[in-house]
Amino acid sequence: MSCKRRLWREGIRVNLGINTFHVVDRYGLDEQGEYSPQNLARSVESIVREMDLRIIELFLDAGSQRPDLMGDGALRRLKELKEAENIRFSAHLPFKYLDLSSLNEGVRKLSMECCKRAIDFGEELDVDTYVVHLTGAEVRCLYADWSPSSPYVLNKLLEETIMNAHKSLEELTRYVDPRRLCVENLYPADFSDFECVVQELGTSVCFDVGHLLLHKKNPIAFLDDFADRIRVIHLHDVSMIPVESGKVVRIDHQTLGTGELDLSRFLKKLEGIQFDGYLILEPLNGSVGRKSLEVLRQHITKI
Repeated sequence: MSCKRRLWREGIRVNLGINTFHVVDRYGLDEQGEYSPQNLARSVESIVREMDLRIIELFLDAGSQRPDLMGDGALRRLKELKEAENIRFSAHLPFKYLDLSSLNEGVRKLSMECCKRAIDFGEELDVDTYVVHLTGAEVRCLYADWSPSSPYVLNKLLEETIMNAHKSLEELTRYVDPRRLCVENLYPADFSDFECVVQELGTSVCFDVGHLLLHKKNPIAFLDDFADRIRVIHLHDVSMIPVESGKVVRIDHQTLGTGELDLSRFLKKLEGIQFDGYLILEPLNGSVGRKSLEVLRQHITKI
């Protein structure tokens, strides 16, 4: 497959790719449980070999936990692969154990430091776009059934969270072109609460389709609202998955075509708005990635 796969009949080209899906990438551990600075490169190699894709989104979490895992050795091998295989990189800035909107200033500053270090790493690889999570795990309490009972308390906490997200993102826009920063819509955080931050600072958007489906919102409407800002799309499905005690829950990052997403309609909409950004499959393992890629290729031939 060429670097830019032709998707649309009109000749618009979309960059079709995938993230480095191996869980070990995110913690820097190899399959034997040993820390290795070569995991990211190994994922890139396997994607090129098994999926024949040349657009790859790098997860840069491991370096925030162990900076040595994103040192000169890892960088040198990724540069070799990029040149040899004609690869283009996007990157997902660190978010595990971090929070750019944290009300704890120490946590927020550490999160900023980790993101900046990841950008420094990415700049060495000529990364095109950086996906950003504005909030961390703690924000869940603001959207959960057990959130603060007083609306005054809840509104105050949300207001301060948004202010800190703005503060962090503004600092990042002074570090890298804001158009290369793609703020991702998350779950359970409501993107509409943070849309003002994106608008004011002039950043781009990473549209995560699965996250939006978890909110039970319409992906087509989101494309209409943010077509001029979306530079990256994370594509995965939401399916009903049985868990313990016989319960069935809605879970994202599932194989395309197995859940709620009307993939044909979605792809036709992308054709209609002439989307020319990165269309990134976002599975959590190789099996889901390969199956989703097969489904996506089948749908493309029918458009």
